[in-house]
Amino acid sequence: MTEAATAIPTGVPATKWWHREGDRIVCTLCPRECRIGEGQRGFCFVRKNEGDRMVLTTYGKSTGFCIDPIEKKPLNHFLPGTPVLSFGTAGCNLGCKFCQNWDISKSREIEILSEEAGPEDIVAAAKAHGCRSIAFTYNDPVIWAEYAIDTAKVARAEGIKTVAVTAGYIGTEARPEFYHHIDAANIDLKAFTDRFYRKLAFAQLEPVLDTLKWLKRESDTWFEITTLLIPGENDSPEELGRMTDWIAENLGDEVPLHFSAFHPDFKMRDVPATPHDTLIRAREVAMERGLKYVYVGNVLDGDRQSTRCPGCGEVVIERDHYQLGSYRIRGGACGACGEKIPGVFEDERGDWGRRRLPISIRKAARPESVEAEAEIEPIVFDGEVRRELLAQARHLVEATVRGEKPSRSLPKAIADLPCHGLFVSLKRGHQLRGCIGNYRADQANPIAALLADAAPAVATRDRRFPRIVPAELPFLRIELTPMHGFRPVPETGEDRIGAVEIGRHGVILGRGSQRGLLLPQVAVEQDYDAAAFLRQVSLKAGLPEDAWRAKDTDLQVFEGDPFTEAPPKSELDTATLPRDALEALATLITRFLGPSRGQVQVPKVLTQISESPLGLVLEVGDRRTVALKAGASLADLARQAAQSIAAEGKGSLPEHAEARLHLLSLPVTLQPADYPDRHRLVRAQGAVLARQGERFGITLPGGNSSADPVPEALKSIGLKVGDWARGNAEVVAFQRQVVRFRLPLAQASETPSAVETRSPAMAGKFYPGNADEIENTLDTLFADHADEEAESVRAVMLPHAGWIFCGDIIAETLARVTVPEVVVVLGPKHTPHGANWSVSASPAWRLPETTVPVATEWVDFLVDRCPGLEKEDAAHRDEHGCEVLLPFLHRRNPELRVVPIALGAAGYDDLAPLAESLAALKVELGDRVMFVISSDMNHFANDEENRRRDALALERFESADARGLYDVCRENDISMCGLRPAVAVLRALEKTTPAEVELVRYDTSARVSGDTSRVVGYAGAVLR
Repeated sequence: MTEAATAIPTGVPATKWWHREGDRIVCTLCPRECRIGEGQRGFCFVRKNEGDRMVLTTYGKSTGFCIDPIEKKPLNHFLPGTPVLSFGTAGCNLGCKFCQNWDISKSREIEILSEEAGPEDIVAAAKAHGCRSIAFTYNDPVIWAEYAIDTAKVARAEGIKTVAVTAGYIGTEARPEFYHHIDAANIDLKAFTDRFYRKLAFAQLEPVLDTLKWLKRESDTWFEITTLLIPGENDSPEELGRMTDWIAENLGDEVPLHFSAFHPDFKMRDVPATPHDTLIRAREVAMERGLKYVYVGNVLDGDRQSTRCPGCGEVVIERDHYQLGSYRIRGGACGACGEKIPGVFEDERGDWGRRRLPISIRKAARPESVEAEAEIEPIVFDGEVRRELLAQARHLVEATVRGEKPSRSLPKAIADLPCHGLFVSLKRGHQLRGCIGNYRADQANPIAALLADAAPAVATRDRRFPRIVPAELPFLRIELTPMHGFRPVPETGEDRIGAVEIGRHGVILGRGSQRGLLLPQVAVEQDYDAAAFLRQVSLKAGLPEDAWRAKDTDLQVFEGDPFTEAPPKSELDTATLPRDALEALATLITRFLGPSRGQVQVPKVLTQISESPLGLVLEVGDRRTVALKAGASLADLARQAAQSIAAEGKGSLPEHAEARLHLLSLPVTLQPADYPDRHRLVRAQGAVLARQGERFGITLPGGNSSADPVPEALKSIGLKVGDWARGNAEVVAFQRQVVRFRLPLAQASETPSAVETRSPAMAGKFYPGNADEIENTLDTLFADHADEEAESVRAVMLPHAGWIFCGDIIAETLARVTVPEVVVVLGPKHTPHGANWSVSASPAWRLPETTVPVATEWVDFLVDRCPGLEKEDAAHRDEHGCEVLLPFLHRRNPELRVVPIALGAAGYDDLAPLAESLAALKVELGDRVMFVISSDMNHFANDEENRRRDALALERFESADARGLYDVCRENDISMCGLRPAVAVLRALEKTTPAEVELVRYDTSARVSGDTSRVVGYAGAVLR
């Protein structure tokens, strides 16, 4: 049954291809046949049950418009060389983990799509730019079929053809009408196994094959096929042979087939890019099976991208990465021998070339109307208007979270105020909990309508974060940012810097389908200058950081005047506690644990009562206790936890005990329905509490743990995720702040014997805990670099976090070098124990089932020459900067001896004696010694900001500029923990010849955790 399209009061167009079943409607547009309740959306997210009708929420809304070469779709046999106007919307009916346009196709924030255009506008723009066709692309047009069909009808009437770039995942009911209006299509045949489709695309293979057979047998639509080859997933010769056999048998030997190179993206960033040789072999397999027109894509390979006549072998269309050369097709046949070449051809090729031209659809379609429009004078919101808007925003957020209908509205005089755009942000303590908005640069709308869209959306639909729950509402701060004064920036290159005024302007940047927006307050909050602001918005758009300079990058500025209000209730955010408060808390716990009950000066913040639950987990040695309560202070929880620890051991504590204090705040109750898609932040850094009745368990992620803390916490009380989904448990995530401190001498001796072998402290935490697991992990990490040619270098820089985060960077860097007899590892001093500058006094460092000797004679060499460098072990006992790297170094040279150094506080000039000593050691040993700088890069900014800061530091490091590196880190608050080791090594090397530094690889923890809000940077480099 097909329901007729019916307008509904909201003005959102209704759709076809659905029917009712009970209290739900069933969407038959694609094979998923989603059953959707009132107010809900289907898998694609853009088709919604509203008013007991299915509506398409993205009709007329686009992620942007760009004029491309038709070959980019890719279509090689359809109007070669001509320009095509490309556009897409949001959402998708597949869930590909390798999506190359994930920021669009996986978007749930459709409210921020700024450009609106009806079919007539799009066709007018295509005509104005001389486009021969319009491509529905970037995301799958099947899910917005009504919008595509309406556009195709108008285009056909104007003599313009249309192209669908699609996965072919369409239902049998909708397929005939959709393709009846489409002139050409590229079908993405993702693989030839149902396992691949189910595992990596959350779909099925058979419906795609049905679409391909239908197109061949039942339609006049010209079509070509593309397969993205992903290493290890769909690139085996056997699978490719089966696929091409099927194509030849069911579709014929003349259908063009494109093998395209995969580049790491979205949820498959750990998979390497497709080797060029793989594409070549795939093409050879297909041609051996009889296919006549097989191409390679996403690589530079003009010969294999050109079209040859199967009759005489002559090149009839010469291509070089979308640029056409010779063209020898006449009357749809080879100009040399007359062999028919299938496709849609003209006797003269187009001359668009390889250009990409982003355009504004309204300016392109009706430039005269844009010029005639005068911008509405921005409204100045006075105090009363701001209070009303904030009150309404809070009301809408709270009603949405509680599942209630709004019961208040804005006074009409305020509701009708015109506004070009509005963003709503929710913040809780230091955390951003959501930010969504909508805008129209060329048209103002009543501010009430903008607020009514954005406020409910930010409450529940910002998928970067766990959804807001009712218990959080009293602690949320709401910020509104009205937008006005949109202005394109015509300048290019460095001149664009002058067009951006920090504190006044926000920026919108776009290229093709990619777009980024940053509000004006972001630059102020992050202390960006104009250049840094432009770099960040480029990165947010998913483009290179210098994309803002390019001519083909659209740049707009706008003005925004944010205003906010304090939350109704305050709560303690432990991440914002000052250092002196954390030190006082550690001292307080020490007093509670020890025999001494001396007075401690307690900062007021530690006695502040928190209305929301506050937690404290105290670990001393192998003992652990939890104190968790609402209406308590940190001081109260500290006393309770310390007394519990002391009582457990009847007052005695283990020797050399280190205390670890986990402070838990800002609790968020997680929803089973959101698991795991909206729990990325939780998996990366949060503590998770699972509770059922009186039973509870808390999971604290370790430094290298890949385990998801949600099922781990449930497992601790004997439950599974399914039990949670059935309502049998409560799961709460907390933000976590970790404090480490050593108990005083009265509790545990700080001075071990100098002749003891240093025991592993991080095995099972930062890296595997047994020898077999270590060897297997190293085998895997080094496997991809077996062909690297190793060379002797003077130094390397390696990260030292948990192996799950940076082990691949360590391996890739060390694979390039020969590890000599002696390795001096200089790392930061992460703990307060031992000497400020310490070199290990132990004769050896033990790893699981392996011992690495210390080069004791060279330890003494350095101690004798460097004032302040002490030979002792307390500083190394719990230090990970060297230990994490030792298994890698030992793998590369089982005969190595190590000199572990931990460096604490030091100014630039203070490091001179150490640099002199290291230089002297290099003179003595020559190639028999290598220095290792053990360092992570900046810590705990968001991914964009972290990359900006790290780029500043790495620029100085790659220039071997020790002074510049020190200064840039100090001046820009770059928390590169191995700064002092890096400076010391650079200064030591320049005593002979300044280092030639090569950056091997850089990334952040977000690559593994998925959490972009709070990351650490990692870099590997060689210093020749």
